[in-house]
This record gives sequence, structure tokens and C-alpha cells, in this order.
Amino acid sequence: MKTQKQILNNHYKNITIAGLVLESIFISSVAFAQTTLPLPVVSVHLDRTEIKRGESAVLSWSSSGADRCTSTGGWSGYQHPSGSISIEPTYSTTYKVTCWNADNKSNSDSVAITVNPVPYPTVIFTASSTSIKQGDSTLIRWTSTNAD
Repeated sequence: MKTQKQILNNHYKNITIAGLVLESIFISSVAFAQTTLPLPVVSVHLDRTEIKRGESAVLSWSSSGADRCTSTGGWSGYQHPSGSISIEPTYSTTYKVTCWNADNKSNSDSVAITVNPVPYPTVIFTASSTSIKQGDSTLIRWTSTNAD
């Protein structure tokens, strides 16, 4: 956005005090243009918005019209105007990036990730015989879920 203001037109001005002309000066037209930079455009993205605890996701961000950025949430500090990192949050978190332009005007974007708990492993045992005498044998089998 551009605005212009005209201060004075070209003309001569006599400064008169008590009827005496003290000096004659030329006042020139003075104009200035004040340029306001547009707000930075900021975009934050996750490759996955839902993970299980212990899994990771890639957080990326980009900006245009920005010369510096900071981050808050599951991470914090100064960041480059664009980049990406691998994250492994232990709980659901919102990641926010705020960027500023040369006029110190800012804009932000954020993204949330949901971290689901890992289900407990379960084990089920079965035996070919549930009752045996001393010295006999039985075959024991088991199945498990949610185990590595």
C-alpha cells in the first residue's frame, strides 16, 4: 500500500516582523512516499496430524515477505523464514510460527498434532491340556497384540 502526502507548494515567503522584511526564502515542494510493506505470509504444515506416542512427524514452515521468524509451542526460539524438522512429541501439541517483515509487522500460522497413547500389549496363553499329572507334558501356545 502506498500513500503520498504533499507538505508545501513551491513559493517564496517573506518573513516580516514589525513591518520589516527580514529575509526572503524559497520554500520548495516537499513530498514523501510512505511505503507500507504487506504482512508476511506464513504457512505451517505437518505431514501427519495424528501419531501414536513414540512415532515422529515432519513439521515444515515457509514464509514470504518475512526477514525473521520465531516459533512457540512444542518448540521455541528463532527460526529461518522457511525450513523443516522431525518432531516426536509425547503429548498433543500446537506448533506456531510467527514471522516479521522489515516494518516489524507480523503474521502467524499454527498447526496441531494429536498424540495417541500406545495400547498396552496383551498376551493370551493356551495349553493343549489344562490338567496334567506330574511328569506329563503339555503344549503351551501364546498370541500377543500390540507387542513388537
